[in-house]
Amino acid sequence: MKMSLSSAALAAAILLALSPQLSAQQSAPKASAGEVATVTAKVVSVDETSREVVLEGSDGRRRTIVAGPEVKNLGKVKAGDFVRATYTQAVAIELKKGGDKVRSSNVQEETTRAKGEKPSGVAQRRVTLTGTVEQVDKASRLVSVKGPQGNVVDVEVAPSTLDVVEVGDQVELVYTEALAVDVTAGAK
Repeated sequence: MKMSLSSAALAAAILLALSPQLSAQQSAPKASAGEVATVTAKVVSVDETSREVVLEGSDGRRRTIVAGPEVKNLGKVKAGDFVRATYTQAVAIELKKGGDKVRSSNVQEETTRAKGEKPSGVAQRRVTLTGTVEQVDKASRLVSVKGPQGNVVDVEVAPSTLDVVEVGDQVELVYTEALAVDVTAGAK
């Protein structure tokens, strides 16, 4: 299987293609929930001309990834190196009792890359949404929030949040996700 990917998508492909089971850790402080998934793959080969990188997961499955032009320093990646991708996501919900029913959204994105080293980088995205609670499903721990364009977003929340949020409440949701990728030298 061959895929053409940007650096962020490269990490996502590594996570999806090479991990039989992502190790997710749930943390649920009063009004937030999140998870972290990390997967490591061994570099089998690198073709700098075609930018194809063959990776092998812990289950022995191999995948060919085409590194996009955003992936810098590809020439420093060698067979035997390891690629680690960590995906983190978190959601926080804040009740705005008596809010003014204004719906809004804001998206902030940031990407950083290593300079002069083996390829690595972090891509972060933070979405802040103020909206109205349309539905509360305690069985599945979901709160449905209507956003500024009239779309409804289902958000999984901590059980304690379900006890204080009601249909019609105004809430502020902050959804954060980050993807970190790094390449380390294999054993010599």
